[in-house]
Amino acid sequence: MEHRKNLALEGLRGLACLNVVLAHYMFTFMPYASRFLYPEGDIIQRYGVEHWLAKPYFSVLYNGTYPVSIFFVMSGWVLTAPFIDGRKGLERAALKRYPRLVLPAATAILFAWVLFKLGLMGTSRALEVGFAGWLRDHYVTNVSLVPDLLFNMFIGAPINGQSEWDTPLWTLRIELVGPILLFSLMALFGARKALAIALAYTAIAVNIFPQNGAAMHLLAFLSGYLLNFMLPTLRRVPVLALGLLAFGLVFGAFDYSSHFAYLLNLPLPDLSPYAWNLGGDRKTLFHTIGGLLTVAGVLAGAPGFGWLAARPMVWLGKVSFSAYLLHWPILCSAGIAVVAWVQKSGLPYPHAVLSGGIVFLIAVYGAAAIFERWVDAPAIRLANRLARPRANAEAPLHLPETFQTRGLTSGGRELPL
Repeated sequence: MEHRKNLALEGLRGLACLNVVLAHYMFTFMPYASRFLYPEGDIIQRYGVEHWLAKPYFSVLYNGTYPVSIFFVMSGWVLTAPFIDGRKGLERAALKRYPRLVLPAATAILFAWVLFKLGLMGTSRALEVGFAGWLRDHYVTNVSLVPDLLFNMFIGAPINGQSEWDTPLWTLRIELVGPILLFSLMALFGARKALAIALAYTAIAVNIFPQNGAAMHLLAFLSGYLLNFMLPTLRRVPVLALGLLAFGLVFGAFDYSSHFAYLLNLPLPDLSPYAWNLGGDRKTLFHTIGGLLTVAGVLAGAPGFGWLAARPMVWLGKVSFSAYLLHWPILCSAGIAVVAWVQKSGLPYPHAVLSGGIVFLIAVYGAAAIFERWVDAPAIRLANRLARPRANAEAPLHLPETFQTRGLTSGGRELPL
Protein backbone atom coordinates (compact mmCIF):
# COMPACT_ATOMS: atom_id res chain seq x y z
CA MET A 1 0.00 0.00 0.00
CA GLU A 2 2.83 2.43 0.80
CA HIS A 3 4.42 1.62 -2.51
CA ARG A 4 1.30 2.42 -4.54
CA LYS A 5 0.51 5.51 -2.50
CA ASN A 6 3.85 7.12 -3.19
CA LEU A 7 3.87 6.07 -6.82
CA ALA A 8 0.61 8.01 -7.01
CA LEU A 9 2.65 11.13 -6.34
CA GLU A 10 4.72 10.35 -9.42
CA GLY A 11 1.49 9.98 -11.38
CA LEU A 12 0.28 13.31 -10.04
CA ARG A 13 3.46 14.94 -11.28
CA GLY A 14 2.82 13.50 -14.74
CA LEU A 15 -0.74 14.87 -14.78
CA ALA A 16 0.47 18.27 -13.60
CA CYS A 17 2.95 18.44 -16.47
CA LEU A 18 0.26 17.39 -18.95
CA ASN A 19 -1.88 20.24 -17.60
CA VAL A 20 0.89 22.75 -18.40
CA VAL A 21 1.42 21.29 -21.88
CA LEU A 22 -2.31 21.53 -22.62
CA ALA A 23 -2.47 25.04 -21.14
CA HIS A 24 0.04 26.44 -23.60
CA TYR A 25 -1.63 24.64 -26.49
CA MET A 26 -5.12 25.84 -25.55
CA PHE A 27 -4.07 29.42 -24.84
CA THR A 28 -2.33 29.49 -28.21
CA PHE A 29 -5.09 28.13 -30.44
CA MET A 30 -8.20 28.75 -28.31
CA PRO A 31 -7.22 31.89 -26.40
CA TYR A 32 -10.75 32.56 -25.15
CA ALA A 33 -10.31 29.48 -22.96
CA SER A 34 -8.12 31.71 -20.77
CA ARG A 35 -10.74 34.49 -20.61
CA PHE A 36 -11.38 34.20 -16.87
CA LEU A 37 -7.85 33.23 -15.92
CA TYR A 38 -6.36 36.36 -17.47
CA PRO A 39 -9.27 38.83 -17.52
CA GLU A 40 -7.02 41.79 -18.20
CA GLY A 41 -6.78 40.72 -21.85
CA ASP A 42 -9.45 41.76 -24.37
CA ILE A 43 -10.12 38.30 -25.80
CA ILE A 44 -12.93 37.76 -28.28
CA GLN A 45 -14.86 34.49 -28.47
CA ARG A 46 -14.69 33.13 -32.01
CA TYR A 47 -16.10 29.61 -31.66
CA GLY A 48 -18.94 28.17 -29.63
CA VAL A 49 -16.76 25.52 -28.03
CA GLU A 50 -14.62 28.24 -26.42
CA HIS A 51 -17.57 29.24 -24.23
CA TRP A 52 -17.43 25.84 -22.55
CA LEU A 53 -13.66 25.56 -22.52
CA ALA A 54 -13.52 28.74 -20.43
CA LYS A 55 -15.66 27.21 -17.67
CA PRO A 56 -13.62 26.39 -14.53
CA TYR A 57 -14.68 22.74 -14.47
CA PHE A 58 -12.89 22.38 -17.82
CA SER A 59 -10.13 24.97 -17.48
CA VAL A 60 -8.89 23.32 -14.27
CA LEU A 61 -7.50 20.67 -16.63
CA TYR A 62 -5.29 23.22 -18.39
CA ASN A 63 -5.06 26.42 -16.37
CA GLY A 64 -1.27 26.21 -16.01
CA THR A 65 -0.77 27.93 -12.64
CA TYR A 66 -2.33 25.24 -10.47
CA PRO A 67 -0.05 22.45 -11.76
CA VAL A 68 3.03 24.65 -11.40
CA SER A 69 2.09 25.11 -7.74
CA ILE A 70 1.81 21.33 -7.45
CA PHE A 71 5.35 21.03 -8.85
CA PHE A 72 6.74 23.47 -6.29
CA VAL A 73 4.97 21.92 -3.28
CA MET A 74 6.00 18.45 -4.40
CA SER A 75 9.63 19.47 -4.81
CA GLY A 76 9.62 21.07 -1.37
CA TRP A 77 8.51 17.80 0.18
CA VAL A 78 10.61 15.40 -1.90
CA LEU A 79 13.86 17.34 -1.47
CA THR A 80 13.56 17.84 2.29
CA ALA A 81 11.91 14.58 3.43
CA PRO A 82 15.16 12.57 3.62
CA PHE A 83 16.71 15.04 6.08
CA ILE A 84 13.88 15.53 8.57
CA ASP A 85 15.22 12.79 10.84
CA GLY A 86 18.58 14.55 11.12
CA ARG A 87 20.46 12.57 8.47
CA LYS A 88 23.37 14.28 6.74
CA GLY A 89 23.61 15.11 3.06
CA LEU A 90 22.25 18.66 2.79
CA GLU A 91 25.46 19.91 1.21
CA ARG A 92 25.32 17.18 -1.41
CA ALA A 93 21.69 17.95 -2.18
CA ALA A 94 22.50 21.64 -2.64
CA LEU A 95 25.61 20.99 -4.74
CA LYS A 96 23.84 18.83 -7.29
CA ARG A 97 20.80 21.09 -7.68
CA TYR A 98 22.30 23.37 -10.35
CA PRO A 99 23.69 20.69 -12.70
CA ARG A 100 20.67 18.47 -12.23
CA LEU A 101 18.28 21.21 -13.42
CA VAL A 102 20.38 23.42 -15.65
CA LEU A 103 22.00 20.82 -17.92
CA PRO A 104 18.66 19.53 -19.29
CA ALA A 105 17.24 23.06 -19.42
CA ALA A 106 20.29 24.31 -21.34
CA THR A 107 19.88 21.49 -23.83
CA ALA A 108 16.23 22.44 -24.35
CA ILE A 109 17.22 26.08 -24.94
CA LEU A 110 19.79 24.94 -27.50
CA PHE A 111 17.09 22.81 -29.16
CA ALA A 112 14.79 25.85 -29.43
CA TRP A 113 17.62 27.97 -30.87
CA VAL A 114 18.41 25.35 -33.51
CA LEU A 115 14.74 25.24 -34.57
CA PHE A 116 14.79 29.04 -34.81
CA LYS A 117 17.99 29.11 -36.88
CA LEU A 118 16.48 26.51 -39.25
CA GLY A 119 13.48 28.79 -39.80
CA LEU A 120 11.03 26.32 -38.26
CA MET A 121 9.44 28.60 -35.64
CA GLY A 122 5.98 29.65 -36.81
CA THR A 123 5.08 32.30 -34.25
CA SER A 124 4.93 35.02 -36.93
CA ARG A 125 2.00 33.23 -38.64
CA ALA A 126 -0.66 34.33 -36.15
CA LEU A 127 -2.84 36.19 -38.68
CA GLU A 128 -2.45 33.51 -41.33
CA VAL A 129 -3.31 30.54 -39.10
CA GLY A 130 -5.58 32.29 -36.60
CA PHE A 131 -3.89 31.58 -33.28
CA ALA A 132 -3.28 34.06 -30.43
CA GLY A 133 -1.45 37.19 -31.47
CA TRP A 134 0.72 37.33 -28.35
CA LEU A 135 2.93 34.60 -29.82
CA ARG A 136 4.24 37.04 -32.42
CA ASP A 137 6.53 38.46 -29.74
CA HIS A 138 8.36 35.12 -29.42
CA TYR A 139 11.39 34.07 -31.44
CA VAL A 140 11.89 37.38 -33.21
CA THR A 141 15.44 38.26 -32.11
CA ASN A 142 18.40 36.48 -33.64
CA VAL A 143 21.30 35.84 -31.26
CA SER A 144 24.66 34.16 -31.65
CA LEU A 145 25.51 30.89 -29.97
CA VAL A 146 28.57 32.49 -28.35
CA PRO A 147 28.26 34.35 -26.07
CA ASP A 148 24.55 35.29 -26.08
CA LEU A 149 22.85 31.91 -26.11
CA LEU A 150 25.43 30.26 -23.85
CA PHE A 151 24.88 33.06 -21.33
CA ASN A 152 21.12 32.45 -21.43
CA MET A 153 21.59 28.70 -21.08
CA PHE A 154 23.73 28.76 -17.95
CA ILE A 155 23.13 32.16 -16.31
CA GLY A 156 20.28 34.09 -17.91
CA ALA A 157 17.57 31.45 -17.51
CA PRO A 158 18.57 29.78 -14.22
CA ILE A 159 19.92 32.83 -12.37
CA ASN A 160 18.16 35.83 -13.89
CA GLY A 161 14.87 34.17 -14.81
CA GLN A 162 15.15 35.03 -18.51
CA SER A 163 12.99 32.63 -20.51
CA GLU A 164 12.74 34.12 -23.99
CA TRP A 165 14.06 30.94 -25.65
CA ASP A 166 11.84 28.54 -23.70
CA THR A 167 8.99 30.39 -22.02
CA PRO A 168 8.14 27.79 -19.31
CA LEU A 169 11.68 28.13 -17.93
CA TRP A 170 10.63 31.15 -15.88
CA THR A 171 10.23 28.52 -13.15
CA LEU A 172 13.89 27.51 -13.27
CA ARG A 173 15.16 30.31 -11.01
CA ILE A 174 12.50 29.55 -8.41
CA GLU A 175 13.39 25.85 -8.60
CA LEU A 176 16.97 26.76 -7.76
CA VAL A 177 16.40 29.43 -5.12
CA GLY A 178 13.63 27.68 -3.17
CA PRO A 179 15.39 24.39 -2.36
CA ILE A 180 18.83 25.92 -1.78
CA LEU A 181 17.31 28.43 0.65
CA LEU A 182 15.54 25.59 2.45
CA PHE A 183 18.72 23.49 2.62
CA SER A 184 20.66 26.45 4.01
CA LEU A 185 18.12 27.16 6.75
CA MET A 186 17.83 23.47 7.62
CA ALA A 187 21.62 23.33 8.03
CA LEU A 188 21.59 26.51 10.10
CA PHE A 189 18.70 25.79 12.47
CA GLY A 190 18.33 22.02 12.23
CA ALA A 191 15.93 20.19 9.92
CA ARG A 192 13.16 19.89 12.51
CA LYS A 193 13.10 23.55 13.60
CA ALA A 194 10.03 24.21 11.48
CA LEU A 195 8.98 27.51 13.07
CA ALA A 196 12.42 29.13 12.84
CA ILE A 197 12.86 27.92 9.27
CA ALA A 198 9.40 29.11 8.23
CA LEU A 199 9.91 32.60 9.69
CA ALA A 200 13.39 33.03 8.22
CA TYR A 201 12.37 31.63 4.83
CA THR A 202 9.36 33.95 4.61
CA ALA A 203 11.40 36.99 5.61
CA ILE A 204 13.98 36.25 2.92
CA ALA A 205 11.29 35.51 0.31
CA VAL A 206 9.76 38.94 0.92
CA ASN A 207 13.04 40.57 -0.06
CA ILE A 208 13.94 38.27 -2.96
CA PHE A 209 10.58 38.34 -4.73
CA PRO A 210 8.46 41.35 -3.78
CA GLN A 211 5.95 40.42 -6.52
CA ASN A 212 2.93 38.50 -5.30
CA GLY A 213 3.11 35.63 -7.80
CA ALA A 214 6.80 34.84 -7.50
CA ALA A 215 6.62 35.04 -3.71
CA MET A 216 3.71 32.61 -3.60
CA HIS A 217 5.63 30.15 -5.74
CA LEU A 218 8.64 30.41 -3.45
CA LEU A 219 6.45 29.82 -0.40
CA ALA A 220 5.05 26.71 -2.07
CA PHE A 221 8.44 25.07 -1.45
CA LEU A 222 8.18 25.99 2.21
CA SER A 223 4.71 24.45 2.42
CA GLY A 224 6.11 21.22 0.94
CA TYR A 225 8.74 21.15 3.69
CA LEU A 226 6.09 21.76 6.37
CA LEU A 227 4.07 18.81 5.05
CA ASN A 228 6.70 16.55 6.62
CA PHE A 229 5.30 17.45 10.04
CA MET A 230 1.61 17.25 9.09
CA LEU A 231 1.48 13.93 7.25
CA PRO A 232 1.55 11.57 10.27
CA THR A 233 -1.71 13.12 11.49
CA LEU A 234 -3.29 13.26 8.04
CA ARG A 235 -2.55 9.60 7.34
CA ARG A 236 -4.56 8.51 10.34
CA VAL A 237 -7.77 9.92 8.84
CA PRO A 238 -8.21 8.80 5.19
CA VAL A 239 -11.47 10.74 4.83
CA LEU A 240 -9.59 13.91 5.74
CA ALA A 241 -7.09 13.19 2.95
CA LEU A 242 -9.99 12.87 0.50
CA GLY A 243 -11.34 16.20 1.71
CA LEU A 244 -7.96 17.83 1.14
CA LEU A 245 -7.96 16.60 -2.46
CA ALA A 246 -11.50 17.85 -3.03
CA PHE A 247 -10.73 21.32 -1.69
CA GLY A 248 -7.44 21.27 -3.59
CA LEU A 249 -9.34 20.85 -6.85
CA VAL A 250 -11.74 23.66 -5.91
CA PHE A 251 -8.93 26.10 -5.17
CA GLY A 252 -6.98 24.83 -8.17
CA ALA A 253 -9.94 25.57 -10.45
CA PHE A 254 -10.19 29.20 -9.29
CA ASP A 255 -10.63 31.86 -11.94
CA TYR A 256 -12.10 35.37 -12.05
CA SER A 257 -15.55 34.27 -13.16
CA SER A 258 -18.76 34.51 -11.13
CA HIS A 259 -18.38 30.84 -10.18
CA PHE A 260 -15.89 31.98 -7.54
CA ALA A 261 -17.65 35.12 -6.32
CA TYR A 262 -17.19 33.97 -2.73
CA LEU A 263 -13.41 33.91 -3.14
CA LEU A 264 -13.33 37.08 -5.22
CA ASN A 265 -15.17 38.94 -2.45
CA LEU A 266 -13.16 37.40 0.37
CA PRO A 267 -11.35 40.20 2.28
CA LEU A 268 -7.59 39.65 2.12
CA PRO A 269 -4.99 41.79 3.92
CA ASP A 270 -2.65 44.17 2.14
CA LEU A 271 0.71 43.64 3.87
CA SER A 272 2.66 46.07 1.71
CA PRO A 273 5.17 47.64 1.99
CA TYR A 274 6.40 44.98 4.44
CA ALA A 275 5.20 41.98 2.44
CA TRP A 276 2.57 41.50 -0.28
CA ASN A 277 -0.95 42.55 -1.05
CA LEU A 278 -2.53 39.12 -0.77
CA GLY A 279 -5.53 40.24 -2.80
CA GLY A 280 -3.37 41.51 -5.62
CA ASP A 281 -3.00 38.11 -7.30
CA ARG A 282 -5.79 35.90 -6.06
CA LYS A 283 -5.30 33.37 -8.84
CA THR A 284 -1.74 32.52 -7.84
CA LEU A 285 -2.63 32.60 -4.13
CA PHE A 286 -5.56 30.22 -4.44
CA HIS A 287 -3.81 27.97 -6.96
CA THR A 288 -0.90 27.68 -4.52
CA ILE A 289 -3.31 26.69 -1.76
CA GLY A 290 -4.87 24.21 -4.18
CA GLY A 291 -1.46 22.75 -5.00
CA LEU A 292 -0.64 22.31 -1.32
CA LEU A 293 -3.95 20.61 -0.53
CA THR A 294 -3.70 18.34 -3.57
CA VAL A 295 -0.19 17.13 -2.77
CA ALA A 296 -1.13 16.68 0.89
CA GLY A 297 -4.16 14.60 -0.08
CA VAL A 298 -2.16 12.30 -2.36
CA LEU A 299 0.67 11.89 0.18
CA ALA A 300 -1.85 11.17 2.92
CA GLY A 301 -3.30 8.34 0.86
CA ALA A 302 -6.72 9.64 -0.16
CA PRO A 303 -8.91 6.61 -0.97
CA GLY A 304 -9.95 6.13 -4.58
CA PHE A 305 -6.80 7.55 -6.16
CA GLY A 306 -4.77 4.38 -6.57
CA TRP A 307 -5.09 4.79 -10.34
CA LEU A 308 -2.46 7.53 -10.10
CA ALA A 309 0.03 4.76 -9.36
CA ALA A 310 -0.77 2.84 -12.54
CA ARG A 311 2.17 2.22 -14.86
CA PRO A 312 1.10 4.72 -17.57
CA MET A 313 0.69 7.46 -14.97
CA VAL A 314 4.07 6.72 -13.43
CA TRP A 315 5.62 6.86 -16.91
CA LEU A 316 4.08 10.29 -17.41
CA GLY A 317 5.80 11.35 -14.21
CA LYS A 318 9.10 9.87 -15.32
CA VAL A 319 9.21 11.94 -18.53
CA SER A 320 7.45 15.00 -17.10
CA PHE A 321 10.53 17.21 -16.71
CA SER A 322 11.59 16.43 -20.27
CA ALA A 323 8.09 17.15 -21.59
CA TYR A 324 8.02 20.40 -19.64
CA LEU A 325 11.30 21.53 -21.18
CA LEU A 326 10.50 20.55 -24.78
CA HIS A 327 6.82 21.27 -25.27
CA TRP A 328 7.14 25.01 -25.88
CA PRO A 329 9.62 24.93 -28.79
CA ILE A 330 7.70 21.97 -30.26
CA LEU A 331 4.45 23.93 -29.96
CA CYS A 332 5.94 27.01 -31.64
CA SER A 333 7.31 24.95 -34.53
CA ALA A 334 5.62 21.62 -35.27
CA GLY A 335 2.41 22.47 -33.39
CA ILE A 336 1.72 25.56 -35.48
CA ALA A 337 2.83 23.85 -38.71
CA VAL A 338 0.45 20.91 -38.23
CA VAL A 339 -2.58 23.09 -37.46
CA ALA A 340 -1.81 25.25 -40.52
CA TRP A 341 -1.45 22.16 -42.72
CA VAL A 342 -4.71 20.60 -41.50
CA GLN A 343 -6.52 23.89 -42.13
CA LYS A 344 -5.26 23.98 -45.70
CA SER A 345 -6.67 20.48 -46.22
CA GLY A 346 -10.15 21.96 -45.78
CA LEU A 347 -11.05 21.19 -42.15
CA PRO A 348 -12.58 23.99 -40.02
CA TYR A 349 -10.29 25.67 -37.51
CA PRO A 350 -11.63 23.86 -34.37
CA HIS A 351 -11.15 20.50 -36.09
CA ALA A 352 -7.65 21.51 -37.14
CA VAL A 353 -6.85 22.44 -33.54
CA LEU A 354 -8.13 19.08 -32.28
CA SER A 355 -6.20 17.12 -34.91
CA GLY A 356 -3.10 19.22 -34.36
CA GLY A 357 -3.38 18.72 -30.61
CA ILE A 358 -3.24 14.95 -30.95
CA VAL A 359 -0.16 15.16 -33.16
CA PHE A 360 1.37 17.72 -30.82
CA LEU A 361 0.98 15.50 -27.74
CA ILE A 362 2.44 12.51 -29.57
CA ALA A 363 5.41 14.62 -30.66
CA VAL A 364 5.98 16.09 -27.19
CA TYR A 365 5.91 12.80 -25.32
CA GLY A 366 7.82 10.94 -28.00
CA ALA A 367 10.57 13.56 -27.83
CA ALA A 368 10.37 13.57 -24.03
CA ALA A 369 11.00 9.81 -23.88
CA ILE A 370 14.15 10.24 -25.96
CA PHE A 371 15.24 13.33 -24.03
CA GLU A 372 14.71 11.63 -20.67
CA ARG A 373 16.93 8.72 -21.64
CA TRP A 374 19.76 10.62 -23.31
CA VAL A 375 19.76 13.99 -21.54
CA ASP A 376 17.77 14.05 -18.29
CA ALA A 377 18.87 10.72 -16.82
CA PRO A 378 22.57 11.35 -17.63
CA ALA A 379 22.26 14.82 -16.07
CA ILE A 380 21.00 13.21 -12.86
CA ARG A 381 23.90 10.75 -12.84
CA LEU A 382 26.43 13.52 -13.50
CA ALA A 383 24.95 15.71 -10.76
CA ASN A 384 25.19 12.82 -8.31
CA ARG A 385 28.77 12.17 -9.36
CA LEU A 386 29.79 15.81 -8.97
CA ALA A 387 28.38 15.91 -5.46
CA ARG A 388 29.70 12.48 -4.44
CA PRO A 389 33.13 13.45 -2.98
CA ARG A 390 31.51 15.22 -0.08
CA ALA A 391 28.94 12.49 0.36
CA ASN A 392 31.54 9.74 0.82
CA ALA A 393 32.58 11.03 4.19
CA GLU A 394 29.02 11.18 5.47
CA ALA A 395 26.83 8.54 7.08
CA PRO A 396 24.61 6.58 4.67
CA LEU A 397 21.36 8.28 3.87
CA HIS A 398 18.31 6.36 5.08
CA LEU A 399 15.07 7.63 3.62
CA PRO A 400 11.89 7.74 5.68
CA GLU A 401 9.64 4.74 5.15
CA THR A 402 7.12 6.70 3.11
CA PHE A 403 9.87 7.89 0.78
CA GLN A 404 11.28 4.49 -0.10
CA THR A 405 9.49 3.83 -3.37
CA ARG A 406 10.96 2.90 -6.69
CA GLY A 407 8.89 5.52 -8.50
CA LEU A 408 10.37 8.39 -6.50
CA THR A 409 13.94 7.38 -5.81
CA SER A 410 15.02 5.14 -8.66
CA GLY A 411 18.34 6.28 -10.07
CA GLY A 412 18.50 9.20 -7.66
CA ARG A 413 15.52 10.79 -9.43
CA GLU A 414 14.04 13.92 -7.92
CA LEU A 415 10.86 15.81 -8.63
CA PRO A 416 12.41 18.85 -10.32
CA LEU A 417 9.28 20.58 -11.51
